[in-house]
Amino acid sequence: MRKKAFSVSTVNQYAAALRLFFIVTLNKPWARERIVFARVPKKLPDVLSGTEIIKVLKAFDSIKHKTVALCCYGAGLRINEALHLKARDIDSTRQVIVVRNGKGKKDRQVPLSPRLLHCLREYYRRERPRGEYLFPGRSRDGALSKLAFAKALAPTVRKAGIRKKVTAHVFRHSYATHLIEAGADLRSVQVLMGHASIQSTARYVHLTTARMMKLSSPLELLGKPEGSLLS
Repeated sequence: MRKKAFSVSTVNQYAAALRLFFIVTLNKPWARERIVFARVPKKLPDVLSGTEIIKVLKAFDSIKHKTVALCCYGAGLRINEALHLKARDIDSTRQVIVVRNGKGKKDRQVPLSPRLLHCLREYYRRERPRGEYLFPGRSRDGALSKLAFAKALAPTVRKAGIRKKVTAHVFRHSYATHLIEAGADLRSVQVLMGHASIQSTARYVHLTTARMMKLSSPLELLGKPEGSLLS
């Protein structure tokens, strides 16, 4: 494996196969400790700035695709959650979006901002989507697919002049990061994102440049010495 410089994912696939062979087929439980998985490097998710979000939204040619992106960024929805929204999930009276059957088969509620509600109403008035889903696909009874949205997003990002790798999930990452930058606490963001563990939410702290820029160096806390510190 060292000679061929396999990737981490390839190494782990081979390790899993070897473990299965030794533990299950040969009944050698020692393989669990001796055949180890390679450590997967943890990468910080990509995030768009507010200016970049606006550029991408303006570059969409389709109001349907633009509204899907607005749901991911404006409510922190996963792409699958956004694509499977139904009209009954938009509760304008209580100003919440009901996310049904999210990750882990769990339901949750997220705030529905007045601006997002206005966009959803405008989209519905202009498109009059048929069927049960707000964002129908080619089939009247089916929702828009993730692949179809991804194919629409790629040229939109290029048109907007954004060089970052932007996927549907980047809108959700940006939502969480901007919330924390605005002062939201981790526990609240965890609930809004539907994370099972606070550790999943804590990674967004590393991305909050606005908060880091406000932090002072300990050097600034030394008081005001007379003259230069180097003298």
